[in-house]
Amino acid sequence: MKLRFVLALMVVATMLAGSVALALRTQDVHAPLSAEAVLAHIKYLASGELQGRGTGTLGAEKAARYVTDAFRAAGLKPLGDRGGYLQHFEVTVGAKVGSRNSLAVSPPLWSAGLALRRDFLPMLMSGLGAANAELVFVGYGITAPDAKYDDYAGQDVKGKVALVLRDSPDSANAHSAFGRYASLRAKVMAARDRGAVAVLLTVGPLTTNVSDALGPWSIQQGVGDAGIPALYVTQSVAAGMLAGGGRDLKVVQQAIHDTKQPQSFAVPGVTVSLRASVIKERARTANVVGLLEGNDTARKEAVVIGAHYDHLGLGEQAGSLAKHAGGQIHYGADDNASGAAGLIELARHFAARRGELKRSLVFIAFAGEEMGLLGSKHFVEAPTWPLAKTVAMLNLDMVGRLKNNRLFVLGGGSSPFWQGALAEANRELALKFELSAGGSGFGASDHQSFFVKNIPVLHFFTGVHEDYHKPSDTWERVNAEGESQVLRLIARVAAQTLALETAPAFVKLEEPRQPSGASSDGFRVYLGTVPDYAAEVEGVRLEAVRDGSPAQKAGLQPGDVLVKFGTRTIRNVEEYSQLLREAEPGKPTAIVIIRNQQRVTLMITPGTR
Repeated sequence: MKLRFVLALMVVATMLAGSVALALRTQDVHAPLSAEAVLAHIKYLASGELQGRGTGTLGAEKAARYVTDAFRAAGLKPLGDRGGYLQHFEVTVGAKVGSRNSLAVSPPLWSAGLALRRDFLPMLMSGLGAANAELVFVGYGITAPDAKYDDYAGQDVKGKVALVLRDSPDSANAHSAFGRYASLRAKVMAARDRGAVAVLLTVGPLTTNVSDALGPWSIQQGVGDAGIPALYVTQSVAAGMLAGGGRDLKVVQQAIHDTKQPQSFAVPGVTVSLRASVIKERARTANVVGLLEGNDTARKEAVVIGAHYDHLGLGEQAGSLAKHAGGQIHYGADDNASGAAGLIELARHFAARRGELKRSLVFIAFAGEEMGLLGSKHFVEAPTWPLAKTVAMLNLDMVGRLKNNRLFVLGGGSSPFWQGALAEANRELALKFELSAGGSGFGASDHQSFFVKNIPVLHFFTGVHEDYHKPSDTWERVNAEGESQVLRLIARVAAQTLALETAPAFVKLEEPRQPSGASSDGFRVYLGTVPDYAAEVEGVRLEAVRDGSPAQKAGLQPGDVLVKFGTRTIRNVEEYSQLLREAEPGKPTAIVIIRNQQRVTLMITPGTR
């Protein structure tokens, strides 16, 4: 390592340490749990300096350092790796174009040849490898039974390269029958499952709501390998390929739109040779873990209080709801600078009362939550505090937008202790919250990782708002006074739990079904499976199966790896999600799992969402 580079790193480190120290000194003058203290943390964590705290980025590293320094200042003992506060792990954060990508057409249609990034680009989900085969145009690559539409009808793509249009025959209609089958993932899967050896994606001349630019090169599409090469090609390249077979791309697309019927065909005399190379990018990130020990024999048991500190960075990472996500800072003030701020303040609050503690407290700021609860999953699989001695987990995620004094508390049914404790705390503190408390401990936040390990959980949440997962989630919109009241309630419930003679009992509830109809994520079916997003397997490993669900009735178990749904192969979580969007409720379907290294076939009847 060159001296100049080392010196530059030292300067940067000094600057970072200075900015963190300044932010912490600012909040030190405020009383724990106060609105002023909460807002001071949020202003820093949701500042432009941290660039949205995307997992594996410098901004997330700064956030982890800030929480670490706050834990140290509060007197928490380090409970991470090698005597420090950080518990490290690696995640896949994206991909980059490899060195071996090529595309050629025979007979040669372009004298200068086709160039990477100008004429074509591998998709982020592309499998590695090469193909040399005849070309088949399959329209939009959609099979939509409810619309009586099938672009593959009468076409044999086995061993061929499939040329597919992006979007759908009815793109203007948001509720179109084609919508569930029009994602890029769905199109590549459909071609692969019919035997295509590669896929070329392009934009038709009549498509106005999708850009002809190569891409999107974004983790929004998921990094799960599709198993075959998949390339974006420009409209001009696609049109040239069809022209080589005597067809006009615009005329063909117009016919699809006019008739709402497929116009697929083999492209005579045109052979495509290609190679795709995509390299997955890994990054190191860390949970921040601190311990506040209790004072009697019960100190060997602990209550965990947690909140994730990561967010969506500049919008490239999955989950952004912004219309044009890439390049915009997603500040994440409510999600979840508010929770991280609350975590720090609860640590300060209890540190000032450490002499009163019976049990211990473990404070954890999780990384990687937005990517699938990766930080909490890592902690429960490699705990630095024994799970057998963890009596409860309290989670803070989006607690900064209290409105009309309404507070949602998920997991209220995971222990019979919770309802009374919440009501008592609300009454004693005269907070007058309208509490919506109940349900099991399943849910899209870090408490779920503990619930599936049979630990009672509570998840505190002030509700979704129009700025959720958008750049507009800024500190100015936080209700800091409201959050300070929420923290008072959490502190009181935690104190009650710490003081119990025996640990709160754990209860597994049968999950209530959602009302009939498609959910906001586009799923029409309910299976009751909980995927393990951290598992690196071919297929989908199940972290849990909900009680009373179709999955449980079918015999699925935690640890099973789903590899087939009906006739369709499942390679990763993104593909499983797509298949659930396409699935029919009430239709018995064969599924194949790997259990104890054996393939097992089960029958499942999806429920209705």
